[in-house]
Amino acid sequence: MTATPVLEGSIYRRFDAALEIESDGRSIIGRCCPYDVVADVEDGGALYREVIRHGAFRKVAKAPNRVPLNFEHRTDLGSEIGRAVELEERDDGLYGTFRAHDSMLGEHGLSIIRSGAVRGLSIAAVLHPAGSRLVDGVVERRLLLLDHVAVTSSPSYPGAEVTTIRSGQARPGIAETLARQAQLRARSAR
Repeated sequence: MTATPVLEGSIYRRFDAALEIESDGRSIIGRCCPYDVVADVEDGGALYREVIRHGAFRKVAKAPNRVPLNFEHRTDLGSEIGRAVELEERDDGLYGTFRAHDSMLGEHGLSIIRSGAVRGLSIAAVLHPAGSRLVDGVVERRLLLLDHVAVTSSPSYPGAEVTTIRSGQARPGIAETLARQAQLRARSAR
């Protein structure tokens, strides 16, 4: 196994998404980034293989309120749909709960998600100088500094998904939300 450090600037990664609406709410819940999924990516240059490892977002999970939810990676004030209220690293990826702003922008974001027009989630991250390495031809991302999450119509990675839009101020943990989602899927499969 060959391991070589890989240093770069910022990266954008998009993930396929499925939508399940639990209610008419303002909280957007989903897997922002899957772990241990190798994908072909390019950052304005040659195509290469990449994998994001568990723990890559350990620093940002402590301060979710700093992470905006944007539309298609636009960073102007008019494209911010909401803000993270919870980020949690699980075995299979980084999960987030975002609260849509109580504004026209938040309403627009919720509307395009509900309609199915936007089916993906995407991360924008700055690479930590010691956070990436090349192992057997695959760039492993082990530490990323999350800049923002975006809803997007063109995913790059399979496996991230907006799973639920929910109402109310009370926020059950992501584990409880995923358990509820599994119950709903099981019920609809009957």
